[in-house]
Amino acid sequence: MRGKAMSEMRGTSSGQSAKGGKSESKMAIATAATATATATLALLCLLAVVPTGHGALQVGFYKGKCNGTDVEATVKRIIASRFSRDRTIVPILLRLHFHDCFARILL
Repeated sequence: MRGKAMSEMRGTSSGQSAKGGKSESKMAIATAATATATATLALLCLLAVVPTGHGALQVGFYKGKCNGTDVEATVKRIIASRFSRDRTIVPILLRLHFHDCFARILL
């Protein structure tokens, strides 16, 4: 009696075959596959619409802008002298450029 009551609570009868359970699992798999495909398609559409950053960096950008001072040569000289004293300057500058420059380009 108890088994019959449990079957009725689940919405199945004791006479029902296991085939119904298989079709339900196939339906669940199909639903999950459809949801995954929809989410993937939505993500691809979003990525196609989001603008990408184009930071047009160029050598010589500061030439003639700081009273005739060659800014790039000055920065190169200072970084080279600091690098010879402290090699951690490279990762520090890389992190600075990432957070200050690249993040702004992408936003």
